Amino acid sequence: MKRKTTLFCTTALAAALAAGGMTAYAEGTSELTIFWGSEESTEYTDYMNQVISEFEAANPDIKINLFLVSDPEGQAKQQMAAGGGPDLINIDSTSMHIFASSDYLVPLDSYAQQYNWSSRFDQWVVDSLSYDGQWYGLPGMMDGMVVYYNDDLFQENGWKIPESYDELVSLCQQMTEKNILPFAYGTSDYKQANQWWISQAFCAGMGQEDLHKLLQGELEWTSDEVRNTVDQLVNLWKNNYIYKDSAAITMDEARSLFTTGKAGMYMSGTWEAAPLDEANPDFTWKVYQMPSWRDGVDSVLPVALGGSFSINAKCENPDAAAKFLDYMYQPEVAARMLAFGTLYPEKDIDISAIDAPENVKMLQNFVDDSLETGKVGYCAWSYWPANTDTYAWNTIESICLDQISVDEYLTSLQENFQLDQEKGNVLTF
Repeated sequence: MKRKTTLFCTTALAAALAAGGMTAYAEGTSELTIFWGSEESTEYTDYMNQVISEFEAANPDIKINLFLVSDPEGQAKQQMAAGGGPDLINIDSTSMHIFASSDYLVPLDSYAQQYNWSSRFDQWVVDSLSYDGQWYGLPGMMDGMVVYYNDDLFQENGWKIPESYDELVSLCQQMTEKNILPFAYGTSDYKQANQWWISQAFCAGMGQEDLHKLLQGELEWTSDEVRNTVDQLVNLWKNNYIYKDSAAITMDEARSLFTTGKAGMYMSGTWEAAPLDEANPDFTWKVYQMPSWRDGVDSVLPVALGGSFSINAKCENPDAAAKFLDYMYQPEVAARMLAFGTLYPEKDIDISAIDAPENVKMLQNFVDDSLETGKVGYCAWSYWPANTDTYAWNTIESICLDQISVDEYLTSLQENFQLDQEKGNVLTF
């Protein structure tokens, strides 16, 4: 959800690369060019350079050039829409399905068979990256939505992990009485972060079965189940249990509210482990899974893929691109990403011997345990169709500001879902 990296083909960028001094290689050498986010850490960029060097040493007929750019995903989308663009791209799953429906991507089924990719990933991963019965991507990072909490604060006040919506509200009330903000939250620099609370609320308020029905078109977005879920989320927001001025502060400022002890909890993704450790708060933080907000429904952990790697249909050498993808997803290579707080949904990653922060390992195990039980939910950026998802996160604040009613919101969600159905954007899983 956080990192965006794009591998660009030589043909689409010939002029730019020539101006930058493209290295000349022997005739018959295939070249792939990676556009890497310029905001990425030096350590992360060094890791990718190491992976490239290892791959090139084993495959001297394939060369890869790494270039830093400010917006690799945005440039990828622009160039693909114009008929050019990347050999391999890293985009979110909803965009991947749109590109697949537009014939922008290479079906990967033959490569999956050649490299035995299906043995590395659970079926939910394959389903998330499939369109119209074909496989179009390999997973980026794995996201799980959890509640980070100040364990010292909980111990001092005798607070317990809530096991229902009523207990959650009661906990928030107790924190408020002590002038402690229950949930830190900020979106001023990334409004799309509203996806996180929407995903959490729909998983907690509807449960796995009804949310699945909703996303398959078997339940209306104007149903009582959806209305109750949105009402519960708005109630938390309007009472300032979720920081109601979230649109006025950044994500970093929200995290700081938690790490400085001003907020008791922080609902976010598993990608937060490394930044929280770097902040070095003077308390112990732990995580819990949001309880079910509805009687008779099991609590589920919202999961998703934070992006996907696919091959451009315009790629001149998809075999070389697939070979590099296969190398990136070798378990021993992908496992190294844990050092950066990145979780992966591969079955064969052994995290016990990896030099990674203990909190990152803890979160990997936390998510893996939920996957093993099957009690998982569906994050918006992997499972919701594009128009429905965009309307949901872009408009939810309008309810909290009393600019539209819950009924108006739900009616528009239903209209957007019908549009997604007409466009073939609804994921079958």
